[in-house]
Amino acid sequence: MPATLEAVLVLLVFLAPGFIAVRVKNSLLPYRIPSAFQEAVEAAVASTILLPVW
Repeated sequence: MPATLEAVLVLLVFLAPGFIAVRVKNSLLPYRIPSAFQEAVEAAVASTILLPVW
């Protein structure tokens, strides 16, 4: 169980910057409402780009 909790926390730390960036972008540019899958993929891509900066 602790390994699972650690994995979830690590995943959260790696994906948080992307989800924050996507939420901010979607609030500033409300041209469409993305599906949950589109938002998750965009957050994962943004996280890989923003992780070295963060």
